[in-house]
Amino acid sequence: MGIVSLDLIEPEMILAKEVRDSSGRILLGQGAEITEKHLSLFRRWGIIELDIEGQGEEIEEGPLDPEILDEAREKMKAIFRHNNMVHPFVEALHEIVSEREARKMMRNREVQT
Repeated sequence: MGIVSLDLIEPEMILAKEVRDSSGRILLGQGAEITEKHLSLFRRWGIIELDIEGQGEEIEEGPLDPEILDEAREKMKAIFRHNNMVHPFVEALHEIVSEREARKMMRNREVQT
């Protein structure tokens, strides 16, 4: 299983987890094969990433590339720009989402290769 950006998903990939809309309704079930029609539907519903079988398992537990982590931290700074970054909770949350973003970036780069 691995989270993959919708822009990198191709038809015939297999869902590792069902896709739900913002209300929790299932749009497509686990194990389904992705089609172009599905990708179009997901874009209309604002789905930006999917959990795809066979993608990203080895990266999830491995070390983070320091350059990618720095890039992710900078990206998240823009999102956190209106927060008090010296507050311990905000600082910890920023680090968590930065690491998550770095892992996502690593997965997406691996899928492209």
